[in-house]
Amino acid sequence: MQHARRDLNGRIALLIALGFISQAGCALGEDRVRMHPLADFVKVISGGYRNGNHALIQIGDEVLVDETTNAAVAGIHLVAVFGNRVIRQYNYNVHYAVGASEGLARDIDSFPDGTLVIIAVRDEATRRFDKRGQTALFQIGAKIGLYRQTYRTSYLCIGTKGLEQGEAIEKIGMELLVHEGPKVGKRYKLRFPPTPKPKILNRPGLREGLMIDDTEILYYIPTTFDIKTSQYLFLIHDGEDWHRGDALQLIDIFKGIAQREKLVLVAPVFDCATNWKVNPKTDINEKGHFRDARIIKAINMWHFHDFMEVLAPMRSDVVLINAFKCFNEQLMKRDTFCMYGRGKGATYVCCFLYFHSDLVDRAAVSDAPLLTMPDRQLVWHKGIKLDHIRPQHYHYSLEDVLLKPAQLDKKISQMLGRSVFVITSGATSLDSKSATNQAASTVLASQPTSEPPETKPSNALDSDDKSPLGIAQSFVAAMKGEYNRLCEVGKHSPSDPFRIELHTVPKKDLDAGAHKAIELLFPGTNIRIGKKNGVESL
Repeated sequence: MQHARRDLNGRIALLIALGFISQAGCALGEDRVRMHPLADFVKVISGGYRNGNHALIQIGDEVLVDETTNAAVAGIHLVAVFGNRVIRQYNYNVHYAVGASEGLARDIDSFPDGTLVIIAVRDEATRRFDKRGQTALFQIGAKIGLYRQTYRTSYLCIGTKGLEQGEAIEKIGMELLVHEGPKVGKRYKLRFPPTPKPKILNRPGLREGLMIDDTEILYYIPTTFDIKTSQYLFLIHDGEDWHRGDALQLIDIFKGIAQREKLVLVAPVFDCATNWKVNPKTDINEKGHFRDARIIKAINMWHFHDFMEVLAPMRSDVVLINAFKCFNEQLMKRDTFCMYGRGKGATYVCCFLYFHSDLVDRAAVSDAPLLTMPDRQLVWHKGIKLDHIRPQHYHYSLEDVLLKPAQLDKKISQMLGRSVFVITSGATSLDSKSATNQAASTVLASQPTSEPPETKPSNALDSDDKSPLGIAQSFVAAMKGEYNRLCEVGKHSPSDPFRIELHTVPKKDLDAGAHKAIELLFPGTNIRIGKKNGVESL
């Protein structure tokens, strides 16, 4: 610490000699932090969940953080500036994420001495904040910190790497906290690191580590890849296990069919806060640090939640589309892709089809715990009522990504024009056509009209049968009802057959669902599922 202190004093002397700061600006306490030329330009707001629920970090006239509504970015917001260069801007979700406090500590450890570090808490930042994070705050001059503080307290800190404890600006309390420097609003030219452009390799094999919109995209290119005839197959993992391992398992299962059908497999790694699992024996080393930095995730933790439940800004459907654009630019250009999802990934695919079926050639889902019904009285994602979502809640335009009531018929018609295979476990084999017609009769008790029916379609939420088979039957029946209604009012062509099919497998099993999906998505392929080598020929 003394060595760091001497280095810091040398930096201070250099800044004084260059005229960035005055000798008077090197007093203790708040004035001591102003040794950094940017400290006077800083404004910070911190509000816990019941104290404004707001985090803002502004430098000069540049607002770097302003979060008030998105639950996915709770916790600690940090901006680090060295000289006039922003070297780190991140959200550590210490409310939910095991490892977020460790990630904060690692980042602060890596900052050079003299780095201005600005911290603002929003919502909650104590639940998973640990001693490692507390020690890191001490490095920037904090004295109070967040360790064992009141749940959902507000907290802000403006410090400099290398200060002694107590020399930073620090506020904590159950109220909305504000610090505003005398030069806030005046122009100060910040430099930001260039955003690295994702690079997709066109060599055969499995590729990991591709980052698009802070999301890892796993992909597999077969040796049979042909830029003229190959297709994309997007694989959406379940949410019941560690997301990355599940995505890798899906790629392993589909490798064989990818080789046979010349498919490029793309598996986004979407995080889900509700299933964050860390194995201390395998994931943490003897010093208590995570072995793999990819475990430490925060800002994207609620990918599933944000698309399938609240349509918040960190929407994974937009991430997936950006990934598709990137592959189109660098590997091969295609207008559409195939999709397969299982478990919560199946629910995800169903939601995606309502919004973006124009991008999907065909899709298969298996063992979905819930399928979004075409019900205008049920809120998203149980139904398709979206009136409760207001664009002013977001920091960008939702014009292209938010379903409007006037668009629903058109979107559903597009969805009905795609082949969608709903696969589920059932005690007995079921003929998809007879099951669809039988269940649809309960929906279409009256003659279709130009307006959507006032009564709710039969669906798994209201049905007594909440089994995977019952959910799947209700969804297919409800979509059949929409098909008949849209054909009746001239919004869908009767010559275009109903393409949503229900299929069952003997038991709820990953291999069986994948086997059936391959058979339906790529007919004529005689395959079986191998436990290690993916799909093999019979």
